[in-house]
Formats: sequence, structure tokens, C-alpha cells
Amino acid sequence: MKTRNIYILLLLVLANSIWSCSTKKNTWAARNYHQMKTRYNIYHNGSISFQEGEEIIRETNKDDYSDVLNLYPVSNHSAAEASTSQMDRTIEKCRKCIKLHSIKSRPKINYEKKRRNPEYAAWLEQEEFNNKIDDAWLMLAKAEFHKGDFLGSISTFNYIARHYANDVDVVAQCQLWTVRAYAEMGWLYEAEDVLSKVKVDNLSRKNAPLYSAVSADLMLKTKAYREAIPFVKIALTNEDRRGNRRRFQYILAEL
Repeated sequence: MKTRNIYILLLLVLANSIWSCSTKKNTWAARNYHQMKTRYNIYHNGSISFQEGEEIIRETNKDDYSDVLNLYPVSNHSAAEASTSQMDRTIEKCRKCIKLHSIKSRPKINYEKKRRNPEYAAWLEQEEFNNKIDDAWLMLAKAEFHKGDFLGSISTFNYIARHYANDVDVVAQCQLWTVRAYAEMGWLYEAEDVLSKVKVDNLSRKNAPLYSAVSADLMLKTKAYREAIPFVKIALTNEDRRGNRRRFQYILAEL
């Protein structure tokens, strides 16, 4: 009887732990559980598919060496379309991640802390309480971009920017990828307009190199070759991938 009671107690504790990690309950345990599951499970698998898709784009791309190369192989849209299967798998994983691990319910409010702590008050106003879900949204939009669905990616980036309006890094990243998407569609006026709205002085260390690369890409597409040189140099300095570094170096030699 005693053993049976202990067994029942353990089951109750386990059930309570699982319930406490429901996305409908915004607790410390739930947030940490879903952040961990987001990062190390579904998002990780999506990342693998995304990297496989990028590799297919690089392998499929055929450059025209009679003209200045595009900064990125994805500008060869037939190469981008070749990655559709991998990018669709990434999109599927990201959507599953968001569906299972997004926490939108409000936590129990400490009104005294809210009154005394502006950061806590601002935290309570956010729409998403799993701080890894933005990564899933961004990867989803980038996968749309890389398979050639540029208009779809713009829609997703705009959605992300609206729902993470208080996160300046996320907003800037969405703006910069939107510039890339417009540029790939040949909507150069729209691309330049969005780029002009990026708050350059507030860019993080992560987004500053992206700004240079996006600017260089847009200038190459508008044939502003002389103006592109310093931006390509900065992009080269901050690029870790060997294939991209060789590509940027070749472009600089062309310019």
C-alpha cells in the first residue's frame, strides 16, 4: 500500500510538472521549458534543413563571369528554386515550433514590482514570452526568401517587425532582409526606401555587418559600383564563410 501511494504521488508530481509547462500557463518553468525545446529540438532540425538548402543554392548556381557577380548566389533565382524542398522543410519545422512553444498568455502580475520597475512593466506588455520564438519566425521568413518566395518573405518580415516592435534588433533585421527581397524582385525604389529608414546609429554588432552587405548588394544591382566598394570591403571583413569570402574578394577585384 505504501509503495502504491508513493507511485501515485510521483505520478501526480509528474502531471503537475507537465501542466506547469503548458503554453497556457506563463510561469518561469513553462518559459524555460519551451525556450529549451525551441532551441534544441525543432529549431535545431530546421537549421539543418536551412543549411542544406543554402548548400544546394551554392552548388546549383552558375555565375556569369562576363559581368559583375551578384553578391549572393541566391540572386540566381533558378538556384534558389532548387532549394525548395529543404526550405519547405525548414518552414514546416518553424511553424511547428511556433505552434507548440509560443507563449502568449500573460504571467501572474506583481503589481508592486510593475509600479517600481519600468523594465518589468515593459516586459509585461510584450506579445510573446518565449524569447526564442523570434528566431523561429526569422528563420521561417529567411527560408521563404531563399526558395525564391520573395513577396511571401516580405509579408512575414513585416509581420515579425509589427509583433516585435519594441525589439530594435529584430526590427532592423526584418528591414534589412526586406531590402534584400525587394532588390531580388527588381523593386529597387522600394528597396532603397526601406533601407533609408533603417536606424544606422542604433544597429547592433550583429546587424551592422548585415547593413553593409545589404547595401553592397543593392548598389551592385543598381550598378553603383564605385559606391559599393567600401560596403563590399566591410562585408568581406565580417564574413566567416570561406566560399563567401572568396566571392566577395572576386567582386572587389572586378570593381
